[in-house]
Amino acid sequence: MEYIKSFIETLVTIIILFSAIELISPNNSMKKYIKFVLGLILIVVMLNPIIDFFTEGEDKIVSTIKEYEGILSTDTETSSDVAASNEVEDVFIENLNKNSATELAEKFPDYKFVCDIDCNIDLNNFSYDISHAKISISTNKIQEVEKIEKVEISNDNKTNSQAYSDDEQKILSYVSNMLGISEDKIEIYTVS
Repeated sequence: MEYIKSFIETLVTIIILFSAIELISPNNSMKKYIKFVLGLILIVVMLNPIIDFFTEGEDKIVSTIKEYEGILSTDTETSSDVAASNEVEDVFIENLNKNSATELAEKFPDYKFVCDIDCNIDLNNFSYDISHAKISISTNKIQEVEKIEKVEISNDNKTNSQAYSDDEQKILSYVSNMLGISEDKIEIYTVS
């Protein structure tokens, strides 16, 4: 952009200068020689930026292109690093869920398990912190459909703590020991 601006300024200056020279030149046979010389000077002035572009411009264009390629490659590397770390975290959580469900199925063969574990992973320190675990339990047996009990809605602000059966309590304590978290962070759902 700077080259074009300087070229236009030089061209306008030369044209104004040439117009002034033509106005003050005498009207005789020398006028055509003066116009010829001014035309040659104008051609040289017009060709000068083009010659400069071909000699020095190539290096400047190449350096500018390399600069933009460097910026683009660093942006691509950082975005690919973030995508790779997110993919590693997702795979880790998925494998943790599968391994937990498999280990529970080996320990309690009468049940089927689906685990949903929320955890924060620190790839720099190779550590993870489990914030919450949801365990869904279903039995392999076909059960009869139970009658629906009447539901009472009250305005009491009391929270009912969930009471687990003996098997569910065993599963709860086993999951707590297996994952190394407190029982408060574990929810167990029974699916019929």
